Amino acid sequence: MVLNWVSKPCTSARVELAIRSKWHFYDLSGNSAGDAIYRSLGSTNCIYFRNRSPQANLTADLLTDSSRRENSAEHSWHIALMAMVLSEYAPAGTDLFRAVKMLLIHDLVEIDAGDTFCFDVQGNQSKAEREQRAADRLFGLLPSEQGQELCQLWNEFEAQKTVTAQFATALDRIQPLLHNRQTQGGTWRIHSITRDQVIQRMQPIASGAPELWEFVQQTIETCVAAGYLKG
Repeated sequence: MVLNWVSKPCTSARVELAIRSKWHFYDLSGNSAGDAIYRSLGSTNCIYFRNRSPQANLTADLLTDSSRRENSAEHSWHIALMAMVLSEYAPAGTDLFRAVKMLLIHDLVEIDAGDTFCFDVQGNQSKAEREQRAADRLFGLLPSEQGQELCQLWNEFEAQKTVTAQFATALDRIQPLLHNRQTQGGTWRIHSITRDQVIQRMQPIASGAPELWEFVQQTIETCVAAGYLKG
């Protein structure tokens, strides 16, 4: 099957049209396999354009050069790359590809629900409810079988019962630690975060990636000594 794609610039004025028509550039009609691909691609494209505001796609963390807040695409790329680079530290039984899928799906739901700063007590009170609504909405856009698969990945990540989900979470906790070290305290300093708060936040790494726990502890103490983090 040959897929012919015509690339065109997509301005904000074209987004709504793109949701409806982008996949019509593909000629997939005429067979059941093509129809199934068309439905999947069309639904996935709808998910891609769900978040129309660039501000809504920013995470709570700064880029490592401190120039601005990190966006969700940058975060997802970085975390997927981390899973590959740090795969040697994954506990026995970890399914690396599944871990990457969990991380990306987890981020997708956070994009739709709105990223919540991990130390925001009030914001985290409604986080689970907001993310559940987002997951139901996003996965509901997909063909049933595909939506169920992604929903299962998201639920597994949230439940934290499997070794793969625990490794994925460990990576998700390490990434902002590295950002804050690189930015000399970054969001820690902005929000007056303490050593004890960070240690508590990093705890899942002790079980999800035990071989990295000593490095995490040393990094925290180094940041305290440098004045990046309150002791």
